[in-house]
Amino acid sequence: MKFRRNPLPQQLEEGLCFLAVGLLLPIIFVYEIIYLLPAIHEKGSFAYVFNLLMGILLVLNIEGNLIACMIIDTSVDPDRVKEATNGNIKDWKHCNRCDRLAPPRSWHCNLCGVCILRRDHHCMFSGYCIGHQNHRYFMCFLFHLMVASIYSTVYYSIYLWRITGFKFIFLSLISNLLDSLVTIFYVLNLILLALAFAALWNYVPMMMAGEVSGEHKKNLESKYNFGLNRNLRTVLGERMHVVWLFPTIKSKLPEDGYSWNPQLKQDQLGD
Repeated sequence: MKFRRNPLPQQLEEGLCFLAVGLLLPIIFVYEIIYLLPAIHEKGSFAYVFNLLMGILLVLNIEGNLIACMIIDTSVDPDRVKEATNGNIKDWKHCNRCDRLAPPRSWHCNLCGVCILRRDHHCMFSGYCIGHQNHRYFMCFLFHLMVASIYSTVYYSIYLWRITGFKFIFLSLISNLLDSLVTIFYVLNLILLALAFAALWNYVPMMMAGEVSGEHKKNLESKYNFGLNRNLRTVLGERMHVVWLFPTIKSKLPEDGYSWNPQLKQDQLGD
């Protein structure tokens, strides 16, 4: 696995999106454990400790998977391209922008300036493309972001119900600063929940069908649909059942991102 030399977002809008998740979420989490959680559970109680640990785990997963999306290089390796020219390069194509051969399922990204292995899309939050090597981390990032948003929304709802009965939810904006932040963060959580849910609703079916966004638009899903089990392992790796627990868990991908054999489809349908 290669790492990018400069993983920082290059565009202003990408930097703002990264700060919204990379910086704002930890700030919200600190606020929640200092002010919100003690208002609902007594400090030191089982419920308090359990939810504190769950919150820490969710934040570490969100931030860890986002950072992995940023630093893992999933671009086409020129050395691998040179090696491939001596072998079977059927279905390979010439990239006019890179001026060299590119393997099947790779697409050039104008923002990244390189061809990306099994490119899905350019992620504004990470400032880099989601491709063969970091697709797993993107899906785990979305999953934990949705779970954390649901978790926080429930607790904000409990707190706001106690102080306003939800009859005049925005009255807390004029009470004091801490209660104002409850309402603001509550709305932000609802926005994050909607974004994460919409993204998973879009990307999970494609992952299950063995597609990426470019192939989905061009209706190429049948060519690389190797069956549900193989499709999931192509993204999540051989240890796909446990990769959701933490981003540092190793899970080897069954393909290298350069060789794709459509004939595997018939062999893998029974996996």
